[in-house]
Amino acid sequence: MMSRDPSSFFFILDKDKNIADMQNALIEFSQAAADLHHMVMSEWAERRTKEEFTRPSTHKIENIAAYIQEKIKKAQQSAKTELSLSFFFEEDNAIDIGFTIETSYRAMLLYTSNNFFNEDYFLQSSKRVDAFIGFCKLCYRFCSPLYGYGITEITDWNHPESANQIDQLKLTTLYCYNFLGPALAKSYGLNVLKSIPAWQVEELEDGGVFLGMEQIPFYPDRSAHNYEQAIALLKASAYVRFA
Repeated sequence: MMSRDPSSFFFILDKDKNIADMQNALIEFSQAAADLHHMVMSEWAERRTKEEFTRPSTHKIENIAAYIQEKIKKAQQSAKTELSLSFFFEEDNAIDIGFTIETSYRAMLLYTSNNFFNEDYFLQSSKRVDAFIGFCKLCYRFCSPLYGYGITEITDWNHPESANQIDQLKLTTLYCYNFLGPALAKSYGLNVLKSIPAWQVEELEDGGVFLGMEQIPFYPDRSAHNYEQAIALLKASAYVRFA
């Protein structure tokens, strides 16, 4: 289902969307992250120890718009057309969330430390869950992906869900957190989605649905029965079959 070391979350982007098209959305999203979730854009710095995690960033980005515009310009000059941005929680000092947009995969990857949700490593894991989901909801709101899912191990970046299957409104499984865009949500039906035995099912402003199977994405075996029941309900939907 997922790794015991959750560290990344994927959004599958519309096939016609490129990095340049997302410039204004990324600027607005980055400003909203600071305003709503007390997050600050910073230069990415790899952190390996608890001391490094709790050390405030010294590379805060003051002019978000100019920074993103310059990053997009460099990304367009790159053969990979890849854009990477990073944020940290001001209230929790240097707890990082970063993301990379890779247009050849049509995917946006959000990544954190493997210990970001670990109850043994940091206290108040539920607070971090709320902040991370809030960050994902902002990504969804401003970037309008077709589907979002995670949290998976970082090595799964080489194997994102098939964008072609998502285009055909087909899913292969469920993850701890799932964002179904309007087309996917409509294909299954809101009544079906609300009947899923999930920790949280929320209808989003654009007609999409956030489906959170469990709160802490570290021990999926605890909710295995709920996953199985949810997949059975979706398979029985009259509109879409699982791949």
